[in-house]
Amino acid sequence: MNVSALITQLRSKKAYLWVDKSELVIKVPPEVMTPEVIADIRNHKLEIIDYLNSANEEIPKKYAYHFELKNNAGGGTWVTDKTPEEARKDLADFYIGREIEEFELIN
Repeated sequence: MNVSALITQLRSKKAYLWVDKSELVIKVPPEVMTPEVIADIRNHKLEIIDYLNSANEEIPKKYAYHFELKNNAGGGTWVTDKTPEEARKDLADFYIGREIEEFELIN
């Protein structure tokens, strides 16, 4: 499986992948992490990091959104190339079961 297909497959299953200080970070529902998926990620880790880094360079515009979760459950800044509607949906998917109280474009 090529790296692009692997990343697409993971994202279709609500997995989030990013690079933080040259390290691959993955947030994924536990049921997605089968032994085969773990092996694919391990076998292609450096390629995945390179792919994500190069993909970030190709994004022409990024938007930053400030958000707060209800009941003081957290908040922060979400940076993405998505429109406000798409970004809010992605954020809601990421924080399953928590309501977003405040969401605004900051750039």
